[in-house]
Amino acid sequence: MLNRSKYLQWAILGLLTLALVLPLLWVRLSAAPLISGIVSAIILVMLGRGQNMGMNLRLFYTAQGFVGCMIGSYLSFPVLKGMLNNWPLALTAVFSVIICSYLMGWIMTVKQILPGNTAIWGSSPGGAHAMTIMSEAYGADIRLVALMQYLRVLLITLAATLVAHFIGIEVPKTPSSDFFLRSFVVSLFEYDFWKPDFMYTLLLAVGGSFLGRLLRIPSGSLLVPLFAGAILQNATGMRIILPSWLLLACYILLGWNIGLRFTPAMFKYALHVLPRILCFIVLLLALCGIFALLLAQTMHIDLLSAYLATSPGGVDAIAIIAASTENVDKPFIMSIQMLRLIVVLLIGPCLARLATGRAERLRAGKNK
Repeated sequence: MLNRSKYLQWAILGLLTLALVLPLLWVRLSAAPLISGIVSAIILVMLGRGQNMGMNLRLFYTAQGFVGCMIGSYLSFPVLKGMLNNWPLALTAVFSVIICSYLMGWIMTVKQILPGNTAIWGSSPGGAHAMTIMSEAYGADIRLVALMQYLRVLLITLAATLVAHFIGIEVPKTPSSDFFLRSFVVSLFEYDFWKPDFMYTLLLAVGGSFLGRLLRIPSGSLLVPLFAGAILQNATGMRIILPSWLLLACYILLGWNIGLRFTPAMFKYALHVLPRILCFIVLLLALCGIFALLLAQTMHIDLLSAYLATSPGGVDAIAIIAASTENVDKPFIMSIQMLRLIVVLLIGPCLARLATGRAERLRAGKNK
């Protein structure tokens, strides 16, 4: 009876996720599968049906490995070349956003809006997927980090679309049902599972995530496939093949893992701090908009390209918007986004620890 109840819970969770993912895909939200997984799991928990739905950790770590491969696939030679060609401009754009983002997180930590270093990780302007996954290894509350990161992704996506519309550029939409059927359902049945590059990608994701755990590297399940994939594709010509249906499954698994950790008490707390989180996110986006305006005026770059380049995080969201928009400098946009992701991945944990230590010492000094 217990197993039957558990299977029913997973079935309900799957149907809820499907009902949420279709409208989010229709508005071309790149993080739609993950956000729908988080929200549907939270709904199930709030309805009192999410108890004892333990996530298989091997599946969770493997999903992290595939996400690492996906991020690593962005680090192609043309993107790396674009970084080198524009390095003074790139460094200025990257570190201005990083400094503002961590400053916002530091202020929230000092004000004790969120517990521990959660606000600092939630403010990290790297890839939302990577930062959410990595935060747990450094003691942050992954649920609240996900809340901050994906609220920012949502607002960035909406803001970028509005900026494009304001300038007079329309981002095309695809009907959600047609998009879902063609990209996921049909492709799953027509896919050739024995493609060499696909088999190599599977080996990289599964083996890399296992090696990361074996070596006890913080967030190793994500980072080892990420950097190994980037090196292999540039050094050997290996193609990282990640079909849509596979990424969909990985995003949903990660979303379920985060959402099922919520409790009714935690959800009420998240609602309580939500207005303040939104204020900080909007302020950060406004500052990045000012940076974009200065960048466009001083470097003679069009405003939309500058805005997309300086948008804090959501690499895949920005990539989709840039690919769907004409007359923007795509290599420049992706080079800035990827350089910031690399910097945050490499020094983000150190910055988070430094900011957390400073915030704790400041709070301790005030309490004396």
